[in-house]
Amino acid sequence: MILKNNNEIGFIYKKVLPKGYKRVEYIESTGTQYINTQYKANTNSKMWLDYQPTEAQSSMFAGARVSSSGYSFTINSGSNSTRMYASFGKSGNQTLSSMVTNRVQTQIGSDGIYYNNTKIYTPSGADLDDWEISGKVLLFACTQGASTVYLPSTVKIYGCKIWENDVLVRDFIPCQNNNVYGMFDVKNNQFYGNDGSGDFLGGNEVTDNSYNNIDKILCNNNVIFEQGFTRETSGVPPITTPTLSTGKNLRNYKIYGNSVQDGTPTTSNPVQIESVGNLITDINDVNYGKYKIPVTVSDGTNSNTTNIYLNEPLCKIGNYVNYIDFKNQKIIRDLGTLILKGNEDWTVSKNYSNVYQCKVNFNSVSIPICTHFVGLDASRTIGNVSDNTDTIKLETTSNNRIFVNMNSIGTTKTDLTNFLSQQYQNNTPVTVIYPLSTPTEEIINLPIIPSIKGTTIYSVGTEVQPSNMYIKYKGR
Repeated sequence: MILKNNNEIGFIYKKVLPKGYKRVEYIESTGTQYINTQYKANTNSKMWLDYQPTEAQSSMFAGARVSSSGYSFTINSGSNSTRMYASFGKSGNQTLSSMVTNRVQTQIGSDGIYYNNTKIYTPSGADLDDWEISGKVLLFACTQGASTVYLPSTVKIYGCKIWENDVLVRDFIPCQNNNVYGMFDVKNNQFYGNDGSGDFLGGNEVTDNSYNNIDKILCNNNVIFEQGFTRETSGVPPITTPTLSTGKNLRNYKIYGNSVQDGTPTTSNPVQIESVGNLITDINDVNYGKYKIPVTVSDGTNSNTTNIYLNEPLCKIGNYVNYIDFKNQKIIRDLGTLILKGNEDWTVSKNYSNVYQCKVNFNSVSIPICTHFVGLDASRTIGNVSDNTDTIKLETTSNNRIFVNMNSIGTTKTDLTNFLSQQYQNNTPVTVIYPLSTPTEEIINLPIIPSIKGTTIYSVGTEVQPSNMYIKYKGR
């Protein structure tokens, strides 16, 4: 207690570890110790590692992988002990730097591989397939296959966090309990000890009685300030906060796109692609032509709604998804959109008289979806489709070309351009949504979403619901 103006002022600090545990700066392996996090990595996983190699050698600092050429989720060193690496998905090791023995941080996930906060690599293509590794993620080593402990390392680890769908699922803090060093997961209130042989070494004890760790301030035993903890949750809306909200504005939110096409499109019966965002058609509305995403927070009695306005709806094909990120004030796009107007430079294919092609500005890596044509995988030969199905294919291996197989709308270039032009004039343009080989980012002004104190429910008032929503809030 502090006596000030005849008032007793006291501070209560956040409880980081349970009674009996001591937080230490790091724990260190000597090459035979490792920790099994009991977590399986997948396409939606992200891991951050704060570590310091103690020897220049080829080893695994953390992660899991199918094999050297299969899907992987690893942070490691190699190449005759001369380089630092990380991998996510199918692309293999990405070079972070030359071999170091100083403290560094690496983060891996679908949004990128980062080394000391610098982006090194953007996952694409097969990296973003729907994958899961059967072996559990290890610290101080790597699981290869289902259970093989591969290349244990000599390294100091200062901390590790793992997320799934942007929700924290592991938060490891180095600690000591009864003279045994290990990691304490403060997210799930669980201690993880050594699963290998021998014992971990440990760094100096760390105290948490700092200004940034104050939870409550008391005046004469009355609470006059309450910090609250940062909480987060995600899911398909509506989502309910698992702990009581303090009523502060959301610290962060992300809304992920979704796309629905009700039926198989044909040139005579196009099927529109509906995505997340309600088009504003009132010409008197200041946001006419934009897409509105209303987000409502409610405690069952009181509610408020915040509207988000975008120039394009949020789309999704498979694991490729466009989403908004409030914290970074960005739209991240894994998908692009083409609208064909009939003024493109179409030429007939050399091999098929009913197949036309043109060069367009895109970088697709997977099957597109289209309002008037059936999308084909780039590996298929479009002219071999002989069931009178009108098909479309994107190909990046030969100067970014789009191919159209027009079985039912004519045989000449004029037939094709007239069809595309007429559809555009009828406000039913031929629209193609396709996965990008490299995601793009756009700065946007996203609004603050206020919260309500207590148990709160977040819903999104769009006709097509988001595939996922993530929120970070202050809770108890």
